[in-house]
Amino acid sequence: MATTIPNTCAAVNNLLIQETGRIAGEINKRLVRRNPIIGLVPKKEFPNGLGYVISNLTFERALPASSEDTWTQVQPSDDTAGVNGCLPPVEAITFGETLRTFFLTHKAFETPDFCIQDIQTSYQFERQIERMVEVLAKVTEWEIGNHYYNKYIQICGHKLTVATTGVVDNGSASFDTAVLPNGELTQGVLEDLYMTLFREGTDESAIGRVDGGDVYLLVTGSETSRAIVRDNPDIRQDIRFAFQGMGDNNTLIQSLGEARSYGGFKHLQMPYPPRYSFDGTKYVRVEPFVKIAATKGFKWELNALYKTAPYQVSYIFLPNVAYCNVFNQVSNVAGMTFNPNLDYLGRFMWINEWHRTCNPDRTIGYFRAIMKDAFEPIHPELGYAIMHANCGVDLALQGCPS
Repeated sequence: MATTIPNTCAAVNNLLIQETGRIAGEINKRLVRRNPIIGLVPKKEFPNGLGYVISNLTFERALPASSEDTWTQVQPSDDTAGVNGCLPPVEAITFGETLRTFFLTHKAFETPDFCIQDIQTSYQFERQIERMVEVLAKVTEWEIGNHYYNKYIQICGHKLTVATTGVVDNGSASFDTAVLPNGELTQGVLEDLYMTLFREGTDESAIGRVDGGDVYLLVTGSETSRAIVRDNPDIRQDIRFAFQGMGDNNTLIQSLGEARSYGGFKHLQMPYPPRYSFDGTKYVRVEPFVKIAATKGFKWELNALYKTAPYQVSYIFLPNVAYCNVFNQVSNVAGMTFNPNLDYLGRFMWINEWHRTCNPDRTIGYFRAIMKDAFEPIHPELGYAIMHANCGVDLALQGCPS
């Protein structure tokens, strides 16, 4: 007779494949490509004892009121004329301060419960669990990568929309919806932004220098990166002569996904750049993958709509736009001991807690990961996010020669 499970206990789903018919060969896995933005965002520890919402203070740039020559000629002192040769005219310098607040955000993942009896009777159960752990690690990487992207874009002080009629800067609010981004991201747009960043004094934010000039990091998709350097015939000609004789190192023939530099920007090519559609009132994120049923459970397949999504966001990454403050759990306070294994970076931990009714023999457990951090705006005025048209890859189709 089957054991009755109390309603208060979680359902146990056997996600592992049972060998009812012979399963041949290796147990395979399908993952996603790595997200390089995770390693680029500066990180520090969220301070303890200051609450959930804290602030930072920035002393703003101070300059004279005019760049014109306002110096006055020195004249000998003359009491009757009110002239004192030792006292030049004074211009007061005023200071500006900006107070910015930031706050903790968090999210957790949990798997269904696993029963040791189900695991032991499953096909190559150890190998299945190994593959499952690898997949869970990619879940964390995917989530944190998107989280970092979303927070960075939110903090950017400049949301640009590229149209064929011009570039609209909506400031920190949102991307423009009055004129949709039907224009490509071009080298001309980037050079305009380059000079703005250059004049902002962002040399410390550059990732390097070439021929005495700063090089900034452009985070974009592979298709957009290649289009920037190949679609403009003048740029192609410049690169053709600059890289002549360099063989496979020539920027024009590099594979999609490879890093390339041109015109003051290093292109960090993202495998899944954020893409959007427009529903008439707002931009809607188009996911790279869609969830469909598998033999058991679900799987995620490439989304055909992602490839043809009309709009994409690229951004210029500067490390001092924002910092990620990672929460650090205190494990011992006044003799009270808490879980010392939490790292709040999304590492999946195996949970197997005793419960008199639901887990009396500790034969049931699950995986759990928790993430908690606070993105701190440092210099949002230096952050540029660019919404532009996603033109895809030029197929260069042609008919057969006659």
